[in-house]
Amino acid sequence: MLKIFSKVRQKLVSGNRFGKYLLYALGEIVLVVIGILIALQINEWNEKNQHNKEEKRILLSMLKDIVNDTVQLASNINNAENRTAIMDSVYLALRNPQQFTPSQFLQKAFVLASNDEFNVNSGTFDESLSSGSLKYIRNDQLRQQIFEYYRNNKLNENDKYATQQKYDIVFPVMFKTLSTSKEFFEQYLGQSTDFETIDIEHLSRNIEFIAAVNQRYASENNQIGYWHHVISTSRSLITKLTQELESF
Repeated sequence: MLKIFSKVRQKLVSGNRFGKYLLYALGEIVLVVIGILIALQINEWNEKNQHNKEEKRILLSMLKDIVNDTVQLASNINNAENRTAIMDSVYLALRNPQQFTPSQFLQKAFVLASNDEFNVNSGTFDESLSSGSLKYIRNDQLRQQIFEYYRNNKLNENDKYATQQKYDIVFPVMFKTLSTSKEFFEQYLGQSTDFETIDIEHLSRNIEFIAAVNQRYASENNQIGYWHHVISTSRSLITKLTQELESF
């Protein structure tokens, strides 16, 4: 093709047909410009297509992450509700010590040592944020909601505070009142000991022990409320992600 153009140019020049040569040269320029524009258009289309594929991949992966968040939250709520029900039995035992044996009381009281935290599944978000590919999410409102969801749940001050309070307040009391008892050594360590048995009536007057129970009970209920709020936000975001994916 280039040889043909070259021969045409040479023929026009040698024939002193300058006007026709000029028109021909302009035509060549126009063809080159059109070719460049077409190439740019194709490149832009390919780039846009790649961005759309990446956006869909991110949204699908993020949808899976947030669905897993709701599963984790539902499990946390169920566990916490079970623990608060057992704590109700601890309160009952403290009010009516004669209705529970020391061993029964120990089994129920050890629920104070357990709690859950919500760990948001942020793998897709973190990867997309570090690579800069979050910008491919064209829906500005959805992108902002995603940012807020992960910003709030990565902080998770509520659960961190509950865990810290458990270690700072509850554990020290449990070590002093329960883990030095005859029942603890026999039930959890499988060893006989001369330590004293748990005195439930005495614990019912132990302000420090009651305060520890109150703290864990309040923390559990506070976390349950927080997790219900997060699961509601998660489900709302799942709906919006699903709607966005349906537009592809």
